[in-house]
Amino acid sequence: MRPFLSAALSAALLSGAVSAKADAIPYANLGTVAPTTIYTATDTGTITGYFVKGGKLSGGGELFTDSIRLLDLTTGTQTGWLFNSQTTTTGTSANFGSVNKGDTLVFELLVQDLSNTLSIFSSDPALSDDKYNHAYLTQFSGGVLNGALFPAGLYAGMEDTNVLTNNNPGNLDYVDLTAVFQNVTATPAPSPTPEPTSLVLLGTGILGAAGTIRRRLTR
Repeated sequence: MRPFLSAALSAALLSGAVSAKADAIPYANLGTVAPTTIYTATDTGTITGYFVKGGKLSGGGELFTDSIRLLDLTTGTQTGWLFNSQTTTTGTSANFGSVNKGDTLVFELLVQDLSNTLSIFSSDPALSDDKYNHAYLTQFSGGVLNGALFPAGLYAGMEDTNVLTNNNPGNLDYVDLTAVFQNVTATPAPSPTPEPTSLVLLGTGILGAAGTIRRRLTR
């Protein structure tokens, strides 16, 4: 693994010399399980991941120690566990293996809780210990996350809470280990969250259509 940012670029970012804007990332439906999404390899080649943050030592607020690996269900291969959430530096990159275009992929999270109990949670509910989805996806156009500059790709937020035994649903925030991956496609692609203005316009359009139908029915 190697840091994605050079020292010069890091200094430029801190001084404000480089301006970059990230997409809206936080999971909007706090406390609910994210929709299950199918991952596939975009092209034949390698998948590169860039660590954003996770535990307290990496700039996040999480106490558990997590790491992530990639399963290629088409070829039956898998990587080792990468990106320790407590010790990995923001911007560190890692090779998540070679793939063929169209391969079906799954991300898995190895979780060590405060009592040292180990669990495995997955983007495929069938492979999770609690049978729930533990990955949230959104397209990312590139920019600054956690103080570092990242390339465009697919942002993945992983959740290390056991849904069956969790007593605090607010823990389902999908920020326990976060990373950006290149050469991965989500199917169906995550739908962008409408801006508040768009929601107002949509509501206005629905009300207008309802009024038109009502007038026709009363003629």
